[in-house]
Amino acid sequence: MPPTLNNDVRINDVVYDFMTIEIVNPCLHQQILSYSIIDASQRIIRKGNFIGNAVHLRVAHMSEGNYLFCIKSKDDRVSSIPFKKVSASFNELSFVLK
Repeated sequence: MPPTLNNDVRINDVVYDFMTIEIVNPCLHQQILSYSIIDASQRIIRKGNFIGNAVHLRVAHMSEGNYLFCIKSKDDRVSSIPFKKVSASFNELSFVLK
């Protein structure tokens, strides 16, 4: 699936066991960014902070479903991007590795 992009952040719109967040806006690369992953019931499933132009999160523990990835910079710039978490089957992973 193609990544979802806004002016600041890029993520895949379908996520399996790992999620890659790319910070597109170079002005944000040296800032501490706070993120949260919110489920369909508006509960925070995961949250944290990072610095840099990309981060990889392990999300294998999350149930399948629709989520919202929210990221906030120190100047209160907020981006919210929807994504779908899907559990990868062995066959799908084998196909990707070939």
